[in-house]
Amino acid sequence: MFNFKKGLGISKFLTHVSMECQDIIHKLLTYNPDERYSAKNALAHPFFKELVEQELKLSKMSFNNYNFK
Repeated sequence: MFNFKKGLGISKFLTHVSMECQDIIHKLLTYNPDERYSAKNALAHPFFKELVEQELKLSKMSFNNYNFK
């Protein structure tokens, strides 16, 4: 296999993004698949909180505007 080589860390290259963004990228790019974030984990990450809340709000609005007869 390959020799171990310690990396520089992704955060060094992502100084222009939020800490939440750096965190989720780090978790999605984790080498070990057992430790790597799944899509489900990623969507539950705080980085997507606003997006999830907006989606829930829109789905409630759509549901409330539907006439049940």
